[in-house]
Amino acid sequence: MKLGWWVVVAALVLAGCKSEREKYLEGVEAEWQRLTANEPAANIERVRAYEAFLTRYPEASPHGNPHTEEARRRMGEAQARLDAEAKLLQLVQQRRTQLLPLLSDTIFSLAGGARDIGRDTHLIHLVNRGVHLVRRGVVRTANWVVARELPPLSRLRAVMGAAIHDKKRRAYNPELLRELLEAAYLPPGTPLLGTTTDEIFPVFRRRLRVEMQLHDCLAELVAPRIPEIEREFTTALKSKSTRRWLDDEPAEPGGWHSEHAWDRSWWEHPKDRRSFYAWVYYERRVTYVCGIAPGESSPSEVGFWIRRFEDGTAPVLAGSLKRVLSAYDGDWLKSLDPSFAHPKVAYLGDKAVEYFGARRRTDPARFELVFRDWNDKPVGEDGEQETPEEQTVPEGDPLWFEEPGSRPEYHDGKTGDRLIRLEVQLRRLFFTEDSNQLLAIFEDRLDWLNVETMRSGELVRSARSIPTPSGTQVYGVVLSRDGLTLAVQYREFMRLVEMNLPDAEASEKTSRLEFRLDPIAINADATILAGFGANQTMEVHFLGAAESPERKVVQLPLKPLPLKPSMIVLHPTLPLLVVGQGQPVLWDLSTGEEIGTAEGDSLSDEAFDAEGKRLFTVSGEFATEDDESEGILSRFDPKTRTFTVEKRFKGVRSGHWLPKGRLLLREGDVFRVVDGKTFQTVGRPVHADGFSAASPDGRWLLLDLEDDMLLWSLPAPEPEVEEAADAGTRIDAGDAGT
Repeated sequence: MKLGWWVVVAALVLAGCKSEREKYLEGVEAEWQRLTANEPAANIERVRAYEAFLTRYPEASPHGNPHTEEARRRMGEAQARLDAEAKLLQLVQQRRTQLLPLLSDTIFSLAGGARDIGRDTHLIHLVNRGVHLVRRGVVRTANWVVARELPPLSRLRAVMGAAIHDKKRRAYNPELLRELLEAAYLPPGTPLLGTTTDEIFPVFRRRLRVEMQLHDCLAELVAPRIPEIEREFTTALKSKSTRRWLDDEPAEPGGWHSEHAWDRSWWEHPKDRRSFYAWVYYERRVTYVCGIAPGESSPSEVGFWIRRFEDGTAPVLAGSLKRVLSAYDGDWLKSLDPSFAHPKVAYLGDKAVEYFGARRRTDPARFELVFRDWNDKPVGEDGEQETPEEQTVPEGDPLWFEEPGSRPEYHDGKTGDRLIRLEVQLRRLFFTEDSNQLLAIFEDRLDWLNVETMRSGELVRSARSIPTPSGTQVYGVVLSRDGLTLAVQYREFMRLVEMNLPDAEASEKTSRLEFRLDPIAINADATILAGFGANQTMEVHFLGAAESPERKVVQLPLKPLPLKPSMIVLHPTLPLLVVGQGQPVLWDLSTGEEIGTAEGDSLSDEAFDAEGKRLFTVSGEFATEDDESEGILSRFDPKTRTFTVEKRFKGVRSGHWLPKGRLLLREGDVFRVVDGKTFQTVGRPVHADGFSAASPDGRWLLLDLEDDMLLWSLPAPEPEVEEAADAGTRIDAGDAGT
């Protein structure tokens, strides 16, 4: 009996005892099941997990590892994907490095030329290749426009390959486009153009929002039915009512009044699809059914997305667009209304109104915007506000869905650079001789503006003013180089204004001239005026004392060329005149004879330097390509009356001598100041639309930025060293030829 119990106990003990190998293999199996059930998603973590498994349970173990082969296979697949990702990342980084100069140039051009519909929505100061760009968003009632030339597509092809875009089909390669957008994506905080992408994004925010809305709307309402809609368009073209007005030419440019809003597009482009895009835009009421503010989209943008739906790249572009907006404008993207309904509140100017959308007008059949203005409506005895009548404005009038904000201001406290906006239209602006005032010429008056208060953010008008004679308006004005005399052009006569700068209380002395010149040239001390007179002949007036022999008039056998401005410049110290009519010609005003020519074909109003030693001309000013134009600096010999080319400036469209011996050069839209002796760049080149004035102390430029003006600082000039004058002494009219 006792023996039997021991046998049973021994059997049970032996049954519960496992070998070391069995326990090891059970651990391997448990770990394998855990690993495969919770396999890491990231490839790098997956590789690490399988490496750890094989390290812990190596194949060389005495007990073996039955999952070694499978673990190695899975680890190899993860490593292959990881290597592919690293290779792709390396390619993206390589392409991003290659694309960065192109991206910088493109964003710089877009930001400089963009006129964002809406109010002053952005303020930027960018620097690209040493060139500065200062811009403020401005009001526009037309679609977002890029006014500056973009980098050529060939630069993109050089990086991504020619296959990225098919010119004939106007189609993009989806895979290459995806690679491009991946490489071109710049996350928030990326340093770019002297600032960061976060600061640049507001320039493009409105445009990107509209494109996102437009894509989503067209993807639902138009993309699934493009062939059907195109057949409807073809049928409409064949109808008699449509052909009746399509076959007629417009009565006048910009004066098209017909039955349909897309007719001009058809008439201008009957053989391509632009008329179809316009038809979709207007007939499908894209702006109004997509919840986009009027004017923020156009037929060309509808056409762009239709082509993307057709070449299969719309999902690629939309995905990239959503990625950018998610990173930079996430709150707006989350709030995007999937129903495309337009807001109930819109803004006309700074006034909020109740918006009801758009409806067709009857004559002509276009859209008008319907709203109610509840502002300042009285409240009745029942406490309810009186319901206003519905009002309408044409579809082209400004209406926005964003609440207006305060105007962004730009003022650099270190340099004094400032953006200025004058609310009235100017004819000209001049710095006065003390550099502390600006002389502003309006149609009906001449006012002084205080520069110091302008730099501090205000534009204070001086108590001084030169009234315009009753019933007249200013047509043109020039200032003598000494800054003391104005020649003002009216409709039938002119006036000379001698300014009393030292005494702010003194009135300006004016004298009426019973002749009119157009255009006007004036010499340094206002003793000579030149221009084309009433008989369209070049007249030169010596302004001596009235009735004196010195007050003579010289007529030159010159006529203004049609369709091209005649540029005339007086020598600052000698009675000599240079007329740029194809080739600058030098005239002796004492004899009325032509005595020489200079190289070039156009001049600026400050073509001579202050001493009259050098003349700046331009060859190819009106060339289509900037590289075809050339600035030419010629040295003038007063004894032989000849010009010798001293230096050429490739790509320069215009040149203007500034005070203190500096030269302002324009290359495309870039204004650059150089030292007149060393030709080294002075200060910072800057983008601008035009040049307005320079301060006599050489410290400031006033540049035009379309709606704004830019007060731009320059380094103080070096002290001038007295040099012996070699441009000749002052010669009176009577002995100019001796």
